[in-house]
Amino acid sequence: MADANDMSGLSDRPEEKLAQRVEMQRRRLLQAHAIMTCLRDVLLYAEGDEAVVHAEAANAAAELTNDIAEELDSVKLQPLLGAIRLERAYRLQPERGLSLGTEDDGSSVKDAASPKYVC
Repeated sequence: MADANDMSGLSDRPEEKLAQRVEMQRRRLLQAHAIMTCLRDVLLYAEGDEAVVHAEAANAAAELTNDIAEELDSVKLQPLLGAIRLERAYRLQPERGLSLGTEDDGSSVKDAASPKYVC
């Protein structure tokens, strides 16, 4: 079985990497949901006074993982990822202004050389 945390096939772009990672973890949540749903069904038909209580706990956990998986659906995340892309594309770069620093740091304002005239 392939490792669910294997990141070797991911894209190089950060947004795509994030989307792929979220999708992989969403699949794992859906697997956990399926396991808990099966556990709930088994416990509902089990004998014993506490079986129903455990079935309800498994059902609550299954509903929680399903809700999380739905929130991580790529359809819901696309607007957020698109906004991140736009913000990165149109981020203003701070302008480097002149500063009065030391001569050693390369950012100091220097006096203009006196002009030399040839006559």
